[in-house]
Amino acid sequence: KEQANATARHTEVREYLDTRFEIDRSFLTGSYARYTKTKPLKDIDIFFVMAERERKKYREKSPQVILDDVYSALVEKYRKEAVRKQGR
Repeated sequence: KEQANATARHTEVREYLDTRFEIDRSFLTGSYARYTKTKPLKDIDIFFVMAERERKKYREKSPQVILDDVYSALVEKYRKEAVRKQGR
C-alpha cells in the first residue's frame, strides 16, 4: 500500500510541475529510488531537468529564484502546510 501511495504521489507532483514549467525530463533519486528508504517513508526525491528555453529564464539568476518558484507552485496546489523547502 505504501508503494502504491508513493507512486501515485510522485507521479502527481511530476505531472503537475510539468504543467507549470517546461520540463525536459524528470527522474527519481535518493533512497526511494535506490530502494534503501527507511520506514515510514518520509520523502521522495525527484530531479527535474528543465527544457532549454526554461533554463534560459533562470540562467542568470540565483538558484534561490527557481527554488522559490517551484515552492510557490507546490504551495498553490498543496497548501503551505504540506510543502517544505530544505536549506540545501
